[in-house]
Amino acid sequence: QFGIAQPCIYVCGLNPHAGEGGHMGWEEIEVITPALDTLRTKGYNLVGPLPADTLF
Repeated sequence: QFGIAQPCIYVCGLNPHAGEGGHMGWEEIEVITPALDTLRTKGYNLVGPLPADTLF
């Protein structure tokens, strides 16, 4: 649709600093990363979860 042959989607984490490996929340480890891994197996080109302040 947008004329991008191989789009890459960057995904922000939910917690500050993308959870700091569980020190600031577990959502990145327990929810976001497994969801991204599942989508990657279906061919999606995804990067993340990354800290929001890094992306914006």
